[in-house]
Amino acid sequence: MKMNIRQQIVDWLHTKPFWQQCAADIILRNNAITPDVIAQLKELVKSARGQSTDSRVDFSFFHGYSENNDFAKINSISDVEGIDNISSYRPLKFGPNMTVVYGHNGSGKSGYTRILKKLCGHPSASELRPNIYQPLPAVSKCKVSLAHEGKNHELEWQANENPIKLLEAVDIFDAVSGQFYLEQENEVSYVPLDVSFFEQLVALFDSVKDALESEKKQLNSNLPTKPSQYSETKHVQAMYGRLHKDAAEQKLEDFFTFTDEDEKLKGDLEQRLNTDPKKLVTSKNNLIKQLEVTLTKIKKAAELVNTQSCSSFVSLYQDKELKRKVASEGAQAVIDGSDIKGVGTATWKALWLAAREFSTAEAYKSDEFPYVDDDAKCVLCHQNLTAEAKLRFQSFESFIKGALEKEAALSDKAFSDVVALLPKEAKAEELTTQLSAAGLNEEKWLPIFRQTWSLITKRSEALIKRPNENLEPFEYDSNIFNDLYTLVDKLKAEVVQHEEDARNFNSIAVQSELVSLKAKLWSSSYLPQIKQEVIRLQKIENYGLWIKLTSTIAVTRKGNEVAAKMITESYVSRFNDELSLLGASQIKVELVKGKGGKGKVKHKLQLSGVTPQYSRKKTSEILSDGEQRVVSLAAFFADVTGKPHMAPFVFDDPISSLDVDYEWEVARRLVELSDSRQVLVFSHRLSLLGALEELSKKAWSDTDRKVKFSQVCIESFNGKHGCVAEMDGFSVNTKAANNKLISSLGETKSAFEKHQDQAVFKLQIQGICSEFRKLVERTVEDDLLDQIVRRHRRGLQTDNRLIKLPRIGLADCQFLDGLMSKYSCYEHSHSREAPKFLPSFDELNKDLEMLKKWRETFKKRLVHMN
Repeated sequence: MKMNIRQQIVDWLHTKPFWQQCAADIILRNNAITPDVIAQLKELVKSARGQSTDSRVDFSFFHGYSENNDFAKINSISDVEGIDNISSYRPLKFGPNMTVVYGHNGSGKSGYTRILKKLCGHPSASELRPNIYQPLPAVSKCKVSLAHEGKNHELEWQANENPIKLLEAVDIFDAVSGQFYLEQENEVSYVPLDVSFFEQLVALFDSVKDALESEKKQLNSNLPTKPSQYSETKHVQAMYGRLHKDAAEQKLEDFFTFTDEDEKLKGDLEQRLNTDPKKLVTSKNNLIKQLEVTLTKIKKAAELVNTQSCSSFVSLYQDKELKRKVASEGAQAVIDGSDIKGVGTATWKALWLAAREFSTAEAYKSDEFPYVDDDAKCVLCHQNLTAEAKLRFQSFESFIKGALEKEAALSDKAFSDVVALLPKEAKAEELTTQLSAAGLNEEKWLPIFRQTWSLITKRSEALIKRPNENLEPFEYDSNIFNDLYTLVDKLKAEVVQHEEDARNFNSIAVQSELVSLKAKLWSSSYLPQIKQEVIRLQKIENYGLWIKLTSTIAVTRKGNEVAAKMITESYVSRFNDELSLLGASQIKVELVKGKGGKGKVKHKLQLSGVTPQYSRKKTSEILSDGEQRVVSLAAFFADVTGKPHMAPFVFDDPISSLDVDYEWEVARRLVELSDSRQVLVFSHRLSLLGALEELSKKAWSDTDRKVKFSQVCIESFNGKHGCVAEMDGFSVNTKAANNKLISSLGETKSAFEKHQDQAVFKLQIQGICSEFRKLVERTVEDDLLDQIVRRHRRGLQTDNRLIKLPRIGLADCQFLDGLMSKYSCYEHSHSREAPKFLPSFDELNKDLEMLKKWRETFKKRLVHMN
């Protein structure tokens, strides 16, 4: 399965940009992520090659890659200085498998747990502090002994320094961890490389993104501070927020350059704000009228002598001459071409008019006279008309009507009219007067007008002198007057505005336009900075595109996909198994995949089978304290047992709030886990101690148990916590405890004889008396009743033990009962009227020896069967 998933990861990577493949290669090869590496990736993101998917990184090594699961076991913690109120006169030693550290509340268990959490780099570890009621110590440190690969290593660790690398795999469960599993989405404590790779890749992407963001932030604008008085104008708004990265330089110059027209408009607006608009209408209309008269006059004059007009002039002259010639020659031809005298006389004309009337009224009503078609006949002689006759008829009619003469006369007049209209040379005085009236600059415009009029009049004279010649084409450059036409349009617009001002002058709008022009004038002075700003915006967009390439969405999505296959299904299955093993399968909770994000794989506990209105309730709001604790333990066990290695576990009071049934199941699970790994349990509950002791006896042989199970008692002593007791009544067998008390009594006597400190002696004697009472209790349980019944133990152990009960006699009961009564009094206070005095050394020693002897005798006593 792993090989298949890794191939899928490689195939997925090969679809990504080359820079992302390089980032993945760095992580998979476990290379250090240095600033130089991030800088190289950052530059690769910017390059075309880095953004391309054509190149591929060779990931073949990934298929055979294995993870380093190195860890160490903890032998001991010793020489604690300046941490909490712990003073370890003796080292706190841990066995290779199960070690139970027992102690009352305030004995230092949590202090050691805090040290372990910090040593191991646990996420919920808090800063270690010294005793806050004492002056700050010179140092805060401890020594840690580790077992790693068959060798022991002793390290001195300064408080709050970096965790010890070999202990980072250690898992710790305490109240904080329990609530964490219950109330928050949590990451599994072990994530396979195939999954953690995505989280690391996300982190590397974010580092590259941060580097790009850092460079982007350095692209500072060189624009000046935005002037508040112009902040609402389009040019200033364009400078500060509306500039486009693709704005062409020419467009910028066109938009921001303050032109002469802008300067003129600015002056006009200022004038409008300071002048009567009615007077402006009158004066500017006069200027418009004079300008239009002047321009129209020269325009029409130019049109009269342009190429087209000259061509028409020549044609008109030639037409005039031709028609005059035709009329003269036509009249003479009629007279000279007739064979009969009298043609053209009044009588002849009367005859011709009568013939016309007869033809149009009778002979050829529908045809024009003279009718000269093929079937035509003479209306006078009724003979067919020959071709010659037809021509003669036509010439007679033309002669009668006088058409040629009329046409000639009309052509003469038309030509004369055109000649009369030809422009005459304009006088300098007249031009000067016109320009002055139009408000034009005489120095600039008089030469232009004089030159233009000179060209026109010369052309006019040439036409008159040489009317039959085709002169060279003539077109004057009318563009030279474009400025004047523009001026006319501008003046007309201003007149319209002034008329509007006269009706309803809006000084606010004018003022606003004036402010806009002033803003343009101001912004135009920063045109170089504006061009630089456009370049900066182009760079910012590029950085935006590069930063977008560092998006972690696709990486997170793929990581979730891989995690679902490699983690979630297995984790959920383990949780359900652990819940069952702890006897809590009836609790309606389920482990589900959380939202995660940034390549992280997270899960959460939620209630199952609840009605919709309570579906969002937290488990901590519904479950009892005991149910919460057992569910969090199941989640913890499911989490940490998914690791491929057997790193140590640390439990700080794992059975808090649990009833005896859950406590037993938790103890059983702890013993099972400790068979293959180191398990350290800190607790103040004797019931848990008894359960672990009993279950360990069931799990291991006596030989194995001596190695795999150990108990340590810690206590508060002389104002300090975490003191390891040399021997405790509950941690050793009664024989050893008895001998130890005899030995301690001897040491106490020797110390008294040497120092004669009665107060210290009394305290030590009272302590031995107290321990003696506990020993008597244990003697009843372990020796008299042969451990069939023990306090804080779940069940009875009757295997081959009930048979020994008959050896108990009345004397045995009286002896032990007497010792219990005698030494119980030293656990309580007494009135002054009935004080209880401590036994003497000899008396106490005698009682200890008597108990020892009784035990030896009792164990040898045979059972008499009836």
